[in-house]
Amino acid sequence: MRASQAAYAVGLASVALLVGCSGSARVQVTSLTPRAIDPPAAKIVTFDPDRCWWWLDEHGRLCIAMQQDRLSLLGPIAHATFRMSLVLGEPSAGVGKNYRVDRHVMRASYHQGPNSHRFRSTQGIVAVRDRANHVYEGTFRMWAMHQASGVLAGWGRAGPYLLLGRFRAVHNPEAGQAIQAETEYGMWARPQPTSRPTTRPSPASPAATGRVGKPEPADSP
Repeated sequence: MRASQAAYAVGLASVALLVGCSGSARVQVTSLTPRAIDPPAAKIVTFDPDRCWWWLDEHGRLCIAMQQDRLSLLGPIAHATFRMSLVLGEPSAGVGKNYRVDRHVMRASYHQGPNSHRFRSTQGIVAVRDRANHVYEGTFRMWAMHQASGVLAGWGRAGPYLLLGRFRAVHNPEAGQAIQAETEYGMWARPQPTSRPTTRPSPASPAATGRVGKPEPADSP
């Protein structure tokens, strides 16, 4: 009995370590469509990504990306994957780092078998706090436009949705960029900045210290 309890404790510790190394998040989604209530159903759908990453892009912007996979006993045709990415601009002044959300900040996708759902932000706010060991924690409230498609139908009419949630992101540029690339696929691509980057990460940047702030000025040519 004691051996089984010890094995169980080791298993829990391993899961906790894995979650700590890969980040986590919770995202709650609900429809705000006033035209009909079923569908979409009058309920809140919850996603619990078990991977959540952050990095700085070439323009010094803080990026967050998360993913959750739901496997099914029915096979790959019934598997589901939720992904969301955030590209944050300049934070507000003050102690708390609050980022305003516009139509370029958030992209999300949900695929279940042949059905696909896409979300694009319209407005809202993201608050980010720095923690030890290069970890960022944050909360968000975002309004978004949603579109869905099936096997025999193209993308349907867009409707408003509300996304609420929190995240704990760990530094991993490669894993995060792979998630972001899928959320930006095709017509959901974010526009690229037209101006040459004026800032770049420095030794005192979040990549080195785990703290959110303004990057150091770029070196003069």
